[in-house]
Amino acid sequence: MKNRKLTWIALMMALMLAACGQAKTEEEAKGSVATESNVQKNEVTVESSSVVAESKGTETEEEILDSTAEEAITDGTPEEMVTESASEEVMPESTPEVVVNDLSKFPPMITLSGIEADHYITTDYCCIEGDKFYLLLDKDLDLPGDFADNVAMIMDTLEEKVGLKFATSKKYVDFWGEPYKMSSMVGCYDPWADFEFGQKVPIYVVMDHDGKAWISHSLAGYTYINLPGLYSDDVCKKLGINYEYYDGYVQYDVIAHELTHVLTLRHASLPDILTEGGADYFAEETIRSLVPMSESFAKCADHFEFVYRVDQKVTEKNAETLFYNDFEDHYDQAYAFGHLLCAYLKETYGDTFMRDYIAAVQSIGYEFGQDGFWELPKDPDKKRADEFKKLFGDDVFTNFAPYYNTHKK
Repeated sequence: MKNRKLTWIALMMALMLAACGQAKTEEEAKGSVATESNVQKNEVTVESSSVVAESKGTETEEEILDSTAEEAITDGTPEEMVTESASEEVMPESTPEVVVNDLSKFPPMITLSGIEADHYITTDYCCIEGDKFYLLLDKDLDLPGDFADNVAMIMDTLEEKVGLKFATSKKYVDFWGEPYKMSSMVGCYDPWADFEFGQKVPIYVVMDHDGKAWISHSLAGYTYINLPGLYSDDVCKKLGINYEYYDGYVQYDVIAHELTHVLTLRHASLPDILTEGGADYFAEETIRSLVPMSESFAKCADHFEFVYRVDQKVTEKNAETLFYNDFEDHYDQAYAFGHLLCAYLKETYGDTFMRDYIAAVQSIGYEFGQDGFWELPKDPDKKRADEFKKLFGDDVFTNFAPYYNTHKK
């Protein structure tokens, strides 16, 4: 009797397991069909969006975003600190995601001829899309026909010279955790406030209509460009600008300077000496290397007015101290000191000096404090200087002092 009971139980269990297995197989099959259906549906949706966008005279794009969107504007700290040599990529891995904007909600896309002598007057807000940027154009700008092409060449050259990429897997936010909005940063209307830029750099090119003397500036999320060389003669006269000085001359070095900020800030937070000095250095290096490519860059190079001079005497004893305090009382001198420091590092340690240093300090970024603001960790300047000496040698500052004094202008 006992054996019959066990046999009966075993038989029932076998039947139950078989039923479960069949149900699971059917469920998996249904799930597979559903998944395939969803994939096809998504493909159709994306394809449909592409057709709609194409009918408006523009193209959709595939851009890479990080779903966490946790990056601070001046942090750029990667998911893992890079400790390998400069030959390896600093940029973290990323996951592809399709980004499609409803272009009917935003100013129209335009194209330029590519010829310097041609002019395009922006009568209203409009946009130019490039492989690595969006040029977000204000009203009443006077753009040369090769403007977009020149910006593209500047970005390509900066990536090559700095050794980093503009595209990262991060989505940049401001101090309050909100996406960047120009209206909150410079007090002006932003018709692209809800636009999804993905990994491309938003480059706001603006007109100082009211003579408020807005200056060009940059953060990790975007750059803001205000150049008298893009004003019409009438506007220059209205604002009291020497329009004859800027006739046919666009300050591409300013664009290169600001884009260097975007590029470095997307990967790490740097001391002011290397932030401003490095931007000046790479801007000049970039423009001079592009002179053979366009007369526009040659005109820009002819107008360089860099002054490599610091009022305070630089000695072997105070060179490191000057690196520490960032010339807080005379901030403009950080540009001169840092510019020549970068030149010295390039000559002494090679082309990858900035990328090597950024890799070393990527973990010394901004932290999110209890008060809800991003703040620096304790003693960031000392940590950055320590990493500087670890990378370039304990005598790097004492060796730089005589170099500075023989190269200053």
